[in-house]
Amino acid sequence: ENIGPYFACEVGVRSTGYNPSALPDFHAWLKGRYKDISDLNRQWKATYARFEDIQPPQDLCLAGEWKRPHPLGYEFQSWREDRHVAWLKLIYDAFKKADPAKPVLADHSGVLRSVDGSRLFDTCDILSVHMRSPHFMLASIYTYSMNRFARKQLGQYECFWGCQEDLPRIAEEKAQRCAMMKYLYRLTIWGRHLQIWWYAYTSADYLLSYNGNWFNPVYDLTTLRYCAAALPVGKAKVKRLEDVFLNSSIAPSRVVMIQPNTSMLYQRYAQGESFLEMLELHELLFARNDLYELIPETYFGDGRAKLDDFDVVILPYALYLPDRLSEQLRGWVEKGGLLIATGPFGLYDKSGFDKRDLWAAAFGSDVPTRLTDAKQTDWQWSVEGKSGDLLEAPLGKGKVMATLRSLRNRDFKDKAASRLVEALEAKARRAARCASNDFEMTVHEARGGARYLCVLNRNVDKAVADTVTLSGEFKRGLDLDAPGGFPLAFKAANGETSFTLCLEPAEFTLIALEK
Repeated sequence: ENIGPYFACEVGVRSTGYNPSALPDFHAWLKGRYKDISDLNRQWKATYARFEDIQPPQDLCLAGEWKRPHPLGYEFQSWREDRHVAWLKLIYDAFKKADPAKPVLADHSGVLRSVDGSRLFDTCDILSVHMRSPHFMLASIYTYSMNRFARKQLGQYECFWGCQEDLPRIAEEKAQRCAMMKYLYRLTIWGRHLQIWWYAYTSADYLLSYNGNWFNPVYDLTTLRYCAAALPVGKAKVKRLEDVFLNSSIAPSRVVMIQPNTSMLYQRYAQGESFLEMLELHELLFARNDLYELIPETYFGDGRAKLDDFDVVILPYALYLPDRLSEQLRGWVEKGGLLIATGPFGLYDKSGFDKRDLWAAAFGSDVPTRLTDAKQTDWQWSVEGKSGDLLEAPLGKGKVMATLRSLRNRDFKDKAASRLVEALEAKARRAARCASNDFEMTVHEARGGARYLCVLNRNVDKAVADTVTLSGEFKRGLDLDAPGGFPLAFKAANGETSFTLCLEPAEFTLIALEK
């Protein structure tokens, strides 16, 4: 676990790469990326005499932002990221050399926020991520999406059940019992097949900050909390159903949020605009069961991921785009795709040189102007001749939507949410939905073609009865949580299937779907 290519000091956080031994390695890195200094000068539009004359840019943790264009900044940040991954890989390789048969687990708490996860599967056999709410579910979707390509294992080492969305109700043991069950079920649903449950702290800061202790110190660590008894109950339920979870996967979504790796190179530590927009988008979509994949842009660049596998692409504050991705996106939209972006997109190439081909194709040649400074995460832009903060334009057979304000602005988010969601859901139907949105639902597919619906009542206070509507027609369902299975009455018509379901607080069940 670490905070990425950064380190903490007395005055905050600073970037790695500025110590005396770093500069020769950076020069060697550049020599491996360019034919010679003339090649570098041509691409950078620079006039260096030797590689050794190149000095690092100011630490972005201090500068806030660099003046464009900044090809030096691109290479320096890329080098820092690469060396960070190489360090993690060195540790992994050392363990594997010592004992090749033992799987190696890596446990991270800064994924997306300060650690680029796109190459983390190269550094472990089992990837674990622990984060507080709302980061936890965003990171769960991120790691699950990437593991479709890595085909390794996901796990949970540091157990964070007590600091999710119900942490403010720390003194309510009934609510905490449900919160624990909900966390266990979410881990299981999202592929965390290795789970380690622990914490028995007695110090006040850990009791209040993490809320993961099993005992109440008032009773001298001799009496279990009421909520603690939920764990064996939840574990027994998961074990009854584990054969399905071990042999199936969540059906891929036709919606993808692209991690803008290039843009994130130039953003602040832990509070970058792209990461914060991802959180806002996640909270908007996940609450409505609009599931999505979260895939790094590099996966599209190297061919691992294909835009044609999706109907909707979401760009969270992607000012910088690699040339190839920009071209791919334009062709994909013109064929009928829906592109949703928070913030202007593709204004610059990877090095910060002007390149607005994709933006101009959708919204014209007028250059967007940023109205806020680099330190404001509640950003705002304007475009001459355009009114409103949400732009829409056709492009070929498809459509492009872009916000000019951050979704962190609550007034704007409230106004824009309905239009964004309406467009997305018209293009990519939800696999499962319900009116209350209290049910958290995923459709799972087994290798033999069997399909299952997993339903979790995310409400920790009350039982929820609602009508569930599935995309696709099914004859009946079999609730596998009941011994031998309990048949459910389905009603199928017009390409959809509906049925009623009632679940107790934080209860979940697994339903086999029969065509």
